[in-house]
Parts: sequence; structure tokens; C-alpha cells
Amino acid sequence: MPCSLTKSGFHWNAPVNSNVSVKIVAQGPTTLIAGDYNNIKLQVKNNGITFTVAHGPNLLLLALAGPNDTVEVLEDCGGGMTKHIFGYSDEPPHVLGFTIVGQ
Repeated sequence: MPCSLTKSGFHWNAPVNSNVSVKIVAQGPTTLIAGDYNNIKLQVKNNGITFTVAHGPNLLLLALAGPNDTVEVLEDCGGGMTKHIFGYSDEPPHVLGFTIVGQ
């Protein structure tokens, strides 16, 4: 599965109906505890979620749990390939939000 997300200003674009997998990689114990895309709860598996891109702007929410940590949010593109979406160090965010525009 090739990478689907393309950065565009403050949001990400992706083809409508593409399947996108996002995962959390942390140096410490931070985990993904919930995901929501377009008001649909997503199943968390192996510290990641997968969703199908809907038309127009939609909100992806990721709820994390853990202490201050160094964390990366990555698109899992398959075949060991990833794309950096967001990262932080020594912060304890509880919910991260990303606008995904289906085109």
C-alpha cells in the first residue's frame, strides 16, 4: 500500500476511498488508546488505526495515554515504508487532531 497522505498547508490531502493506516511510535510507554475519523470510532490495533478517506475535509482524532515522551505519528505505507505526519518531545498531549481532505 503506497503512502496516501500529502501535506498541504495546515491539512493533509488523500484520494477519496484510499485506505490510510496511521501508527504511533514512542520511545517510552505512550500508547494510542482511541481513534476517531469523521465521527466514526476506529479500532486500535498494534498502536495504530486504519480508515477509508471520505470526500471533503474530515477530522482525524488520536487519543494518546502516557507520560512525557518522544512520540512520532506515522502513516504506515506498507513494505516497511512510513511517512512522518507529526512528532513531539517531552510533552504529554492527550488528543491530536488532523484535517484530512479527501479529493
